[in-house]
Amino acid sequence: MKIELFQTERLDEIKEFFGELIFPSNLNCIGCGESIWNKNPYSLCHSCYQKLEFTDQVCKHCGRRTLLGTSCFCQSEHYYFDSIDTCLVYNDFLQKLIFRYKYGHQTYLSRFFTEILIQKLNEKEIFYDYITYVPIHRNRMRERGFNQTQLIAEMVGEHFSVPVVEFVTRTKDTPFLSSYRPFQRMLLVEDAFEHKEIEVQPKSNILILDDIVTSGSTLSTVSKVIKKEHDSLRVHCIAIGNARV
Repeated sequence: MKIELFQTERLDEIKEFFGELIFPSNLNCIGCGESIWNKNPYSLCHSCYQKLEFTDQVCKHCGRRTLLGTSCFCQSEHYYFDSIDTCLVYNDFLQKLIFRYKYGHQTYLSRFFTEILIQKLNEKEIFYDYITYVPIHRNRMRERGFNQTQLIAEMVGEHFSVPVVEFVTRTKDTPFLSSYRPFQRMLLVEDAFEHKEIEVQPKSNILILDDIVTSGSTLSTVSKVIKKEHDSLRVHCIAIGNARV
């Protein structure tokens, strides 16, 4: 039986190999557009894959990259989330991918970001009772047609069979925060979110997803609004790109 099974698997591999030679099943690198094989990780060619910088060690208190993954010099800084993690360094390559996703309507890139997040969450082996995301204002929703982080959250939630819940809404259309200093960002987002009336189990673990963490002010403010209504919840954050310095 084992011999027959092995022979069947080998035959399937051979068929797949020659099938790819005759009828290739895609594929183009999502980074540069070059043709690739369908087994390439994250649908990237080797050259583009090398441009990914994984954030293996991150301070759980603030999100800055560290050598040992422990807390850094940030103990005097206050954040309302209980922990934070990230997946990739926000370098030029990742910046271009996120820009194409958010503003170029290339929503197929959500699969790439979802795959990255799922890998990170599997590594952590932490169970979450609910998944949520950073909402965008209705003005930006009209411009883009979708919330880039919500789409990814729904795909992650489906993968882990965890409900995706919108805990907060965005009531203030804040400017893009990248050009502001950390304390200015905190002031800009301070009253930007409002809690939604929902029922959740007490003492649950909540995971907030975002695309980029720069100062942590947005994620901290969202966490504050959630905990104000549900003080027994533990709030954990994760972002795809890490732009913290």
